[in-house]
Amino acid sequence: MVKKGADAYFSWGTGGDLSTYLTEAPFIYGYGTEDSTTFQDSAEEFTATIEEGSTFTLAGLWDSTVSGYVDAYLGDTGAFDYMPVDTGAGGSIHYTGSALLTSVTITPALRGLVTFSATLLVTGGTNRG
Repeated sequence: MVKKGADAYFSWGTGGDLSTYLTEAPFIYGYGTEDSTTFQDSAEEFTATIEEGSTFTLAGLWDSTVSGYVDAYLGDTGAFDYMPVDTGAGGSIHYTGSALLTSVTITPALRGLVTFSATLLVTGGTNRG
């Protein structure tokens, strides 16, 4: 069954649940590759190596609470808990691990709300449960 994104959940570090501020929380994860092509192959072949380059690029609404949070933790590593859909019934898929808050962008608009984006780089592996 397709679920709506409004049921997503994201927490990081000691700040806890950031879901009430977020409008987007894409999680990009994958593995590195090494070329394993041999002389007799007729096409390139690749082998997966280690998990690498997994990131969150969070986007949301900016206010003094978010400002205090990211200002205090920019450059820090914290535990994350991410659910693309929170079913509330104990059947939600969780992605957990540690991530480093590497950057924050604040975007004021002439007409509209002040928004932000933040990039977190996963350090270590990602657990799915």
